[in-house]
Amino acid sequence: MAKHRFPVRVRAIREGIKSGRRLTITGAVVLAMGAAGVGMAMASPGGTGGGGGGGNGSATITASTFVSNHPDTTSGGSGTACNSSGNGPVWALDTYDSTLSALPDGSNTWKVTIQDKGSFAGFADPNTCNAMKSKGSFQFLYELTVTSPTAPVTADLHSSYTTESTTQMVQDFFGGAATNVAGGDYFAVYQGGDYVQNGTDIYGDVVASH
Repeated sequence: MAKHRFPVRVRAIREGIKSGRRLTITGAVVLAMGAAGVGMAMASPGGTGGGGGGGNGSATITASTFVSNHPDTTSGGSGTACNSSGNGPVWALDTYDSTLSALPDGSNTWKVTIQDKGSFAGFADPNTCNAMKSKGSFQFLYELTVTSPTAPVTADLHSSYTTESTTQMVQDFFGGAATNVAGGDYFAVYQGGDYVQNGTDIYGDVVASH
């Protein structure tokens, strides 16, 4: 696939979280990229929370939710098939399972990793905004730094969301106590690697469906 360079306006930016770094391989996030596609896995840096709440210890606190009809934006192009929004042209709607994992990182600071996995339904080409139907798999990894005086409570994350932003889900996870949500590294893969977004580049394009 051809490599394109555009101003990137993806999920991190469209939801009001400042971001701009390409996802790097860290102890919390592992990216395995093969010739046939891209696989993603997240290594746990500690035990995981679950069920009803989380203490402010050293273990990772994890909660999951289901998200439907989430607008997916792009830098787009001169085409008119994208829908306008306050955060950029919308070219597809995403439906996915989302897992939020928080690890203490100093006083009132948390490192949060978000892993989304599901599908997208496109109605425009994300590179041009010309009309084009597409569909397929979708995976997304995102790292945030959250400032909160209290630990996340897994029960506070709703079981499902429709169109709400990642910022809202993070705020719910922290019981509304987060005073700052700062974006970090991110990496998104569509159709097993046909189309890739990260903090600096866009690679390839989605394949049209019939």
